[in-house]
Amino acid sequence: MSKSALYAINSTQQTLTGGGSVDLGNPVHGFGQTCCQKSIDVSGNTLTLRDSGMYGIVISATVTASAPATITLQAYQDGVAFGVPQAVTIAAANDPAPVTLNLGPRVACNGSSIITLVATTTAGNVIIGGVETLAWKL
Repeated sequence: MSKSALYAINSTQQTLTGGGSVDLGNPVHGFGQTCCQKSIDVSGNTLTLRDSGMYGIVISATVTASAPATITLQAYQDGVAFGVPQAVTIAAANDPAPVTLNLGPRVACNGSSIITLVATTTAGNVIIGGVETLAWKL
C-alpha cells in the first residue's frame, strides 16, 4: 500500500513554441502529508516529492505538432534528465499521438525533489493536451 498518492490533470491544450516545460495541471485527488505539507504536490510545470524514498510516476498525454516532426518528452529530476525519453513521429500537422512515461525516481534521505517534463520538437511547435499524472510513494 502506498504512503501517499496524487492524481493531477491538465485538460487545457498547450502550445509550446519550439518545445518547453509541460504544465502538469492541478491536483484532483491525493493523500499523504509530511510535516505541514503534502508529500506529493503539483503546481504548474513541477511535481514536488517531499519525502525520502522510492516513487512511481506515470505521465500520459496526447501530443501533436504544428508541422510534421518528431516530438520527444523527457523527464527531469532536479534539472537532470532521467528515465527513458519517449519520442513520437507526427506525420502531418495536428496529427495526434498518445505518449506515456513510466518513471521511478528516488529521493534521498531528508531530501525533496522536483520532477519536470520537457517537450522538444524537430520542427514547428509542440501541442499537448490531456495531460494526466499519477504519482505515488512506495
